[in-house]
Amino acid sequence: MQIDEIIIRNYKNFKDLTINLANFNLIVGENNIGKTNLVSAIKDILDPNRSYGKFRIDEDDFIDIRNPVEIIISFKNLTDIDKENLEPEMINPTENTTFVRFTASLDENSKIIKKDLVVLPSLDNIADTSVYNISFEMKRHFQYYLIPAIRNARDAITSKRSGDLNKIIEMFLPNFQISINTLKLKLIAEFTLLVDEIDGVEQFIELRDTINAESLRFQELPSTFTEDEKDIFISIFNNFKAVKVTIDPLLTTNVDDLPDGKIQGIKSTNNNLIEKLGIFKKRIENHLLLNKLRAIFDDLDGKRKLDREFKGMIDLFMPSMNLVLSFLSINDNELFKDVNIEIDSFSLLDQGTGHQSYFVIALKLLRIKSILDEINAKSVILAIEEPEAHLHPHLQRQLIENLKKIQRQFKLNNQINIQFIITTHSSNIISKIKHDELRILRRDQGGFTVSKEVSEKMFETLIDLILCPNRNDQELRKKKNCSLINVTYKIFTF
Repeated sequence: MQIDEIIIRNYKNFKDLTINLANFNLIVGENNIGKTNLVSAIKDILDPNRSYGKFRIDEDDFIDIRNPVEIIISFKNLTDIDKENLEPEMINPTENTTFVRFTASLDENSKIIKKDLVVLPSLDNIADTSVYNISFEMKRHFQYYLIPAIRNARDAITSKRSGDLNKIIEMFLPNFQISINTLKLKLIAEFTLLVDEIDGVEQFIELRDTINAESLRFQELPSTFTEDEKDIFISIFNNFKAVKVTIDPLLTTNVDDLPDGKIQGIKSTNNNLIEKLGIFKKRIENHLLLNKLRAIFDDLDGKRKLDREFKGMIDLFMPSMNLVLSFLSINDNELFKDVNIEIDSFSLLDQGTGHQSYFVIALKLLRIKSILDEINAKSVILAIEEPEAHLHPHLQRQLIENLKKIQRQFKLNNQINIQFIITTHSSNIISKIKHDELRILRRDQGGFTVSKEVSEKMFETLIDLILCPNRNDQELRKKKNCSLINVTYKIFTF
């Protein structure tokens, strides 16, 4: 699905704004016209990770406090997956559309702002909208992401906890960023869960005793590992793989004897346990490799001499303190904390801000794609604020071409439809779009923001005036239309 139209009434710059959207949209307008207010309002309503109750609105945001704020987002081209995630009464089956309506009303006495969010099949008068209330789980299906103007590319590139790079690593390697002891606790919980799943199933009584025994052996493993502890773990791992080999045929041959849901639960828990045990094995191997590296470093002549000199000096001042110089105290989960991205053997952080900003946009798109893959979503709306920041004019033009290329490839290779909404001040970016992708925000006579489009009808009217008696010559119309569009592009560029 994609946004077809947005209506905003009585909110900030927008007294009564209606803006129609295509699949690729470029929104232009002077400063303080409301470009950021527009994309941010959509985010506050559709953000899949936020409750609409957190929509940031106060008394000053109302143009007229006697009337409610109303934001209506209409969607078209609903897919089968879209329909499965919405209630049937929320969809107009004839038009294949649905409407998300947000309202906010101010009580002038209490100053309390009441907010409401519903999904409607139409905008006709509906007496009781309570049946159309949107649940948080349902809201997650409206995938809308806003990439704000990039002011500090370094924070997004570095693998700080809130950075995009770190979030992507967490998604792909979740069990390698936590400490090995935390992973061990997760595994113990998986052991307990598997025992609970097979509890009461007669054919698994002997296996339950085996699982409990191996779980106890696993819990007794120390927090630091030597080759001997590794051998013990490998023994536990192999025994559990043997348990899986035993469980799988029992689940197949005794289907009728098991309660509903037991089979899938046992299979899922058993597979998760084997997978995490395999990860734990790799973590132990990392741990042992780091120990070997520390041992090699500690055996250096200079390191031993430094230890002696350090201890001798410290003993003079603090004879009762047993201080030790510790180098390479890194744990294996910290290997992902300082990821460095290189271009031609040079760190990205040493590149120009243009390259950094370009990479950040790609990084954010990758993170969004990872989320879509995880939840099997087939449509997403991506808003990008002023992507021209720090970009050379050539990169600005190239960016639009690349975003359109991504849009095509996502549709072809992943069956994911991306709708872009981009705000800009750059003539270089405007020069790379079609006239029907441009949305112009300007002020009306009352000072409020309205939207204008360069419509096909406008070109047809101009051609009629240009051709006059030859207006019915279709070949000539086609040539003049191309010329007129080229002139319009040059005007945009100027």
